[in-house]
Amino acid sequence: MMNLTIETLLTLLKKKGIDAEIQQETGQIVFAFQVDDEPFPLFIRIFDESQLLQILVFLPVQLKEGREGDMGRLLHWINQSLDLPGFGMEENSRSLFYRVMLPALGMSLDENLLEPFLGAVRVVSTTFLPPIRQLNEGESFEKVRKEVS
Repeated sequence: MMNLTIETLLTLLKKKGIDAEIQQETGQIVFAFQVDDEPFPLFIRIFDESQLLQILVFLPVQLKEGREGDMGRLLHWINQSLDLPGFGMEENSRSLFYRVMLPALGMSLDENLLEPFLGAVRVVSTTFLPPIRQLNEGESFEKVRKEVS
């Protein structure tokens, strides 16, 4: 178990070969992973009061006007089928994201847990990007759902 601070987390990520840094404005750790030349910005934040660690990745898609209802429906449908749900959207910024919250009881974390969760975040966010894009471009929820099922 490691004492969970932004600094210890950053050191662990760098030790694992991840080129991360602390974002000065927010105090979060930030880095991006690339898939098919597209960046997926990833933020890690510690919530001391609630003893939680947040891993948040933004999808490289801007939510189109008029797609909010269907997108909410799709994200809900995807989340209910996942063991680790966490897709969401922020309508004001038109952003789509995948978020995981990990317990950090006593503000400590098993070092061996971080890498599998980062891997899961990467796999889940990239796996569901194509149907999310398809729906965002105007395809119906029913057609996207049938193709994903």
